Amino acid sequence: MIFKRLPQMKAIIYVILFSFLIIGCQDSATSKSDSVTSTEKVYTIESLNWKMDIPENWSNMKQDHIEQYKAQGQKDAEAKFGKEIKNTWVSLLQLERKPGFNTFGVSAKTHNERRDGDYQGGKQLRFDSMKKMQENRGGIRVESTQGKFKIGDLLFDQLSMKLYTSNNNLESFQDVFEYRFPDDDIVIMSLVTSSEVTLNEMRKALANSSFD
Repeated sequence: MIFKRLPQMKAIIYVILFSFLIIGCQDSATSKSDSVTSTEKVYTIESLNWKMDIPENWSNMKQDHIEQYKAQGQKDAEAKFGKEIKNTWVSLLQLERKPGFNTFGVSAKTHNERRDGDYQGGKQLRFDSMKKMQENRGGIRVESTQGKFKIGDLLFDQLSMKLYTSNNNLESFQDVFEYRFPDDDIVIMSLVTSSEVTLNEMRKALANSSFD
């Protein structure tokens, strides 16, 4: 199984889910459900009016994998804080690409920042936490940059990370894109891959996607 073959990459997914739990643990936001439709390789998230042509070899992640990732992230978060934590983020889409370990996910929540509506502060806290938690895995060095990335015709905030092992080998790339819509809903897209070719392939697909 994928969990036995790639424990390091699995840990990255745990960190992503753990970060969402930490940032959301003091919010009272109500998560909204959504439906995703696909025709061949065109995926549509209806509430976002977003369509994307998925590159070759990407497919829906198996539900048992998603549930195991979520369960481990929840377990780690509750162990850290010593209490039950409600996850205020809802997963809208989870894709994976084989061979290798490559994942792409879209998550969202109804806007309700912890610090009196300070969205920029909340976003930076999310980005900083994701970076810090990768560093806390042990033996991992993180190179990161922040900037902007256009997905469709919307300009997302972007956190881009390269993760290196203690032997200075490049382990993986991770992109996190975040956008706040006019109705204050927040959307995060996360891409994890060990291949620069796959990274650029998905970035191109995101740039060519559309919000109707």
